[in-house]
Amino acid sequence: MSEAERGSYASECLRLLRDQLHRLEVFSKLLEDAPVVEILDATLKRELDAIIGTKEEGLMSVGAPLGIYLMMGPLPSEADEKVSGIELARIRYQAEVLSVLFTGNESGANAHIDLDSATANLDELQAAGERLRRRVTELVSHEDILLLAKDAEKRAHSL
Repeated sequence: MSEAERGSYASECLRLLRDQLHRLEVFSKLLEDAPVVEILDATLKRELDAIIGTKEEGLMSVGAPLGIYLMMGPLPSEADEKVSGIELARIRYQAEVLSVLFTGNESGANAHIDLDSATANLDELQAAGERLRRRVTELVSHEDILLLAKDAEKRAHSL
């Protein structure tokens, strides 16, 4: 991938990442502002809060280090550029940063992505969403569900 293509690709990834983080923040705010989920199932509310998490844990923690990487881009040291050339130095830098993000293997590195945990969070979020849907279906009439779905669709399009 050429440098221009990498820059464009990183920009698109960062845009998508920001969109997803925004959606998580909106979802978290909806959970706080509308206590319906807590009234329906307090345990489910606590689980959703934990899954969404913060910049230190949960799904929000996936975006923080990845966002830093995507914003920083390929920034190798000048010394490495002199020894290896700009292109090779940038490739090495990116590989090193990605290694730290996904493994945390560099001494003192505390911002890394735990893929197993992130995958588990996504699975848990899907399961929690299904439990919420079942709970709402148990308690709300079919007509009201249709009205709620239309309202949710409007909100989703306004994001």
